[in-house]
Amino acid sequence: MNENTPGKTNIKLADLLVLSTTELNNEQKKHRVDLFATILLSLAAVLSALSAYQASRWYSEMNVSLGESSTLRATAAKDDREVNRQILADMMIFLEWTDAFRGNDTTLMTALHDRFSEPLKKSFPVWLALEKKGAANLLPAGTPLDLEQYSLERQKESSKLVDQSESIFMNAKKAARIGDSFIFSLVIFSLALFFGAVCTKVDTHYLQVILFWMGAVIMTVGIIIIVRLPWNSGF
Repeated sequence: MNENTPGKTNIKLADLLVLSTTELNNEQKKHRVDLFATILLSLAAVLSALSAYQASRWYSEMNVSLGESSTLRATAAKDDREVNRQILADMMIFLEWTDAFRGNDTTLMTALHDRFSEPLKKSFPVWLALEKKGAANLLPAGTPLDLEQYSLERQKESSKLVDQSESIFMNAKKAARIGDSFIFSLVIFSLALFFGAVCTKVDTHYLQVILFWMGAVIMTVGIIIIVRLPWNSGF
């Protein structure tokens, strides 16, 4: 069939890859590829720098969050030590009170009661009012420290600090994942830079065009990745 038959369009591969090149000589074709490759390289370089910057910002936020989380956990651990010390002291003085009770030493019982901590003073009368008795059938079962009325403020504060620490730690993990994603996009843009640079170094026009479009497609993938990621302004 004649290529010039009316109503038929003769489309060559070069026309599909880089617009229309049939009317251009080899030098003009190379110049066009060089122009497009320069645009590709410039855009890929800028996006690579942005990806590196965003990765550094997210990793910095991760490090800050990890520091805050560690500080909160250290404070919570300190509060836990104080809570354990208080519980141990309350348990010892309560056991001394029970010994005085068995010896019917009311004076010592009163003196020990005066030395009860505030949480123990709150739970002690509730414990005495319990109907269920222990094995000796003298005192209520258990201890005042087992009741919900025995509540230490530092213990509550420690629990809050642990919860805050866990929340901040999760934020750090999220920042790390985002930073990793930006590093991945940086790798993608680096590949686009590679193909954009290589396409200007070969002499075969079709190979130049194929390498250029490989770089363009790879860069498009990188753009899709970073567009879907949250950006850290650093302010």
